[in-house]
Amino acid sequence: MTSEISSRISAANHLLHAASRVLRRKPFEPRIRKARKALVRAPAEQPVENLAYLVHRAPNFGDAERICLFVTFSDFGFVWPHVANYCRQVRSAGYFVFLLVASGRGDLRFVDPGPDVADAVLVRENHGYDFSAWAHALRLYPELWNTSFLLLANDSVYGPFGDISGILRRAEECDADLVGLTECNAINYHLQSYFLLLKRPALSSDHVKQFWDQVQSLDDKFKVILQYELNFSKYLQDGGLTIRPLFKLEDRPPEDAVTTALFWKELILIGFPFLKVELLRDNISKVDMSGWAKVVSGRGYDIEDIFFHLGAVKPDAPGLFVS
Repeated sequence: MTSEISSRISAANHLLHAASRVLRRKPFEPRIRKARKALVRAPAEQPVENLAYLVHRAPNFGDAERICLFVTFSDFGFVWPHVANYCRQVRSAGYFVFLLVASGRGDLRFVDPGPDVADAVLVRENHGYDFSAWAHALRLYPELWNTSFLLLANDSVYGPFGDISGILRRAEECDADLVGLTECNAINYHLQSYFLLLKRPALSSDHVKQFWDQVQSLDDKFKVILQYELNFSKYLQDGGLTIRPLFKLEDRPPEDAVTTALFWKELILIGFPFLKVELLRDNISKVDMSGWAKVVSGRGYDIEDIFFHLGAVKPDAPGLFVS
């Protein structure tokens, strides 16, 4: 089957779902957008520097010792409230927040959330996922390598629950060159990439720079995971650098280290500040999510932000019906 035929079949499938939602009086616009994207697909792989982008607010890093590259997807041209809250907390903890927006809009229009959310904003074509966005920023602004702490974060989680500054200080003080929050043993051992803190030894390493120089923009999420997320931790270790997660469940066997999905409740109860969006949006693995709203609200988090987001992006999300 040619890629053109495959794209047309995918678009037709999305349009059928859109028609079904119209009959059921449910939101159908997301399916229309997916149909459009299926017909106008970007190349499967391309250099990150070839992607279209607009700098809404240019970064002035100055002598910032702590910088966060935060990737978020925006299909509608704005930042979701839970994402804005996350960025505000990171800023309040002393980090320069550079918001990298993967836009679902062809015109790249975007409503700037303001300086209390982000210090700088770049909107780019939605291609390549987080590693492409991080690599793009590092190539556009090589001065990022001069900071003391570089946090790579994204919007794949709800949270933080409580004050993120304590978590960031723990990560900064942790005796490792790359610090993540959780580990994973799926396929091979690695730190999960939704929150990675690179420290000075890693940022000054030519070995680490070589990794980011070879990152390409891939449109297949599984390929991104295989080529970049699963290999980044090992790549650093091969270069003599150390890695460590902040949260470990010591009574779990190593083969059960996909902790953010399987043991979400246990992690939150020991202070882990996030819940993966995909658990409430899709829950493909059918993890028991009963009581999630009570657990999360018990940590002082406004769960209405979660319901607001889920109801807009996926009106039939499992998390809307299991609380």
